[in-house]
Amino acid sequence: MAYDATSTLTFALEKADRLAVQIFNESTTIKSRAELGGISYSDLHDYMTTLDIRITDYTELDAQPGIVQFARDQKSNQAYDIGAEFNAMITNITAVRDWLNTNLPLSSGGFLEEYTRVNFVKVNRTFTVGQAATLVTVIDDLLAAIEV
Repeated sequence: MAYDATSTLTFALEKADRLAVQIFNESTTIKSRAELGGISYSDLHDYMTTLDIRITDYTELDAQPGIVQFARDQKSNQAYDIGAEFNAMITNITAVRDWLNTNLPLSSGGFLEEYTRVNFVKVNRTFTVGQAATLVTVIDDLLAAIEV
């Protein structure tokens, strides 16, 4: 009896769906907090790190042999191109990650400047609504690439 690879494809497709929902939910939360103002640099850095991991995840999922046809069969849509959908998500995830990488200030030593000091008290640095306006736009583009 041959190894049943459909279980591997089932796992891969379930992982892709699960990660998409996680990205959508986390991005929605970050966007809401950015719109309100006061989102901390450290929270944005954690989000950036998560996005970087998701780029790798979706690149690996896209390379899974047989995933395209399996997704078409599972979603009962022979025109569905999961590879194109993965690439659209990767492009938008990369845009958000790169915006954060460019806009989170670093010290001269290359470390994230997460804190400032006010009257000898350590205070989290935060983005204002105005500073985060472009971030909200790139997150909107990412959210548009995920149907939940």
